[in-house]
Amino acid sequence: PIVESGVIDLGRTNNSAMWADIDVNGKVIRVFNVHLETTGFNRTLSRAAKMEMQGTHVESNTLVKAVYGNYTSGMIVRARQADMMAREIKASPNPTIVCGDFNDVPYSYVYHTMKGNLVDGFKECGRGFMNTYRGRKQVRIDYIFHDETLVGESYYKMDLNYSDHYPVFLKIAL
Repeated sequence: PIVESGVIDLGRTNNSAMWADIDVNGKVIRVFNVHLETTGFNRTLSRAAKMEMQGTHVESNTLVKAVYGNYTSGMIVRARQADMMAREIKASPNPTIVCGDFNDVPYSYVYHTMKGNLVDGFKECGRGFMNTYRGRKQVRIDYIFHDETLVGESYYKMDLNYSDHYPVFLKIAL
């Protein structure tokens, strides 16, 4: 059963985070779910394609500047959101599981800040190369981390097309 839950305000953004304390056979585990700021690539490319279809030529330099600008601003917002989440995770009174769409790669500031002292389930018990974004970019930007007191048994993704991301799963021993 869910013992308690809450929403985490990430500021002026369309993104959000939440947590739930779940009683698992008398042991309470806090699960965080988060969706951090997007890169903005797809939105920018889509806008440029629409402009081209309407007869407006989009200069390559203009497109590169727009993509770079969106990526840079998204990176700044994600870093701030990751800092906020890291404080929430550290303040948890219970062992934690953190999962969600971080929209950033495993060598980024966001990844390391969100992970903190937690265990990356994929590194613990995943296999091979994993991409979680369904687009052309073969990157892992969706994660499940857990407290060191928990043990992951298996980590995998499913090839479902409900979203532009593949869902990832972590089986944890209790």
